[in-house]
Amino acid sequence: MIDKLYTTHSPSIDPLTIKKHLKKHYAVEGKLTFYPSDRDQIISIKTDKNQYILKVYNFFEDLYNVEMQISALIHLHVSGFPFDIPIPIQGLKSIKHIDKKYISCLFNYIEGNLLIEFDEGRKHIRELGVLMGSLSKSLANFCHEGRSGDFPWDIQNIKFLKKKLKHIENKNDILILKDFIRKYEVNIPPIINKIRRSFVHNDGNKNNIVLNAKGQIKGIIDFGDMTNSFTVCEPAVCISYIIQNSKVYSSDIAQFLDGYLSIYDLNDYELRCLPYLVCVRLSISVTMAAWRKKLFPKNKYLTISEESSWSLIHLLKKIDLKNWI
Repeated sequence: MIDKLYTTHSPSIDPLTIKKHLKKHYAVEGKLTFYPSDRDQIISIKTDKNQYILKVYNFFEDLYNVEMQISALIHLHVSGFPFDIPIPIQGLKSIKHIDKKYISCLFNYIEGNLLIEFDEGRKHIRELGVLMGSLSKSLANFCHEGRSGDFPWDIQNIKFLKKKLKHIENKNDILILKDFIRKYEVNIPPIINKIRRSFVHNDGNKNNIVLNAKGQIKGIIDFGDMTNSFTVCEPAVCISYIIQNSKVYSSDIAQFLDGYLSIYDLNDYELRCLPYLVCVRLSISVTMAAWRKKLFPKNKYLTISEESSWSLIHLLKKIDLKNWI
C-alpha cells in the first residue's frame, strides 16, 4: 500500500466535478485555482467573501491516516496553538471521479505569503524555531493510532530508505548515504529509550510557512506528512531545510535551536541525535526524488529541493557530526 501511494498519480479531477462537489457538500461557489502537489490534488476556491482550500487525497491514502491529520488539526485548534493552521470544515467527504472514490476535505484559507517567496535573508530562523517548538509542545499530548513506523518520510524508517537507495545513479553518492545510515545505526539505537516520541508535522519547510502582512511568521500548513516518530525529528526536519544554501549553517542551527528550546526543551540525548537525524532526512529527500522523478518526470514539485539537498549532503559528509555546531 505504501509503494502504491507514491507510484500512483495525484488525483486529477476536472473543474466541473470539483464545482459540483463544492456546491453539493458546502454550498460554496467560486473561482478555482489548482496548485502543484506531491501526491494529492490541491485546489483554492475564492468566493466573493471568503477563500478555501480543497484537498483531494491520493486514492491509496489510508483513511485512518487522514483522520489522524484532521484530529491533530482540531486538537491544535482547541488547545490554543498560537499560530494559524488549516481548520477542517464539515469533516471528510467522498468525491467520485470516473470509477474511483476519493477522500476530500475543505479547509479555511490562511491569508498571507509563503516564506519561500518573501524570505529576506535569514531573519526568520529563530522565529521558525519558536513555531516548531510550539508545535512540539502542543502535539506532545496528542494521541491517535494513525501512521507510525512504516512511513517513507519518517526518519526512523531506515528499512525503506535502504530499499530505495538503488534509485540513486551515482555510486559515490550511494556510499555517502550508506555512511549516513551507518552512523545513524551506530548512534541512535543505543539511546533510543532516552528519546521521546510524539506526533510530528514532519515537513517544516519554507513552502509550508505563512507570513503576515508585516513579514512575521503567521502559521503553518500541509500536515500531510504527519507521523508518530521521535519528537526531535521535528527540529531535525526543519534544520535539514533551513541550512540548505547557507554559508553560516552553524549560526543558523544555533538561532533555530535558540527559538525552539525557548518553547520546548530537548534532553541531552535528543540533542546528540540531531545531526544524524538531519543527515538521514536529507538522504530520504534525495532518494525519494530520484525514485519518483522517474515515475512522474513532468512533476517538478518532486525535485524542488533535490539540488540543494545534495549540496548540503556533500558538505556534511566532510564534517565531524559530533561537533557540527
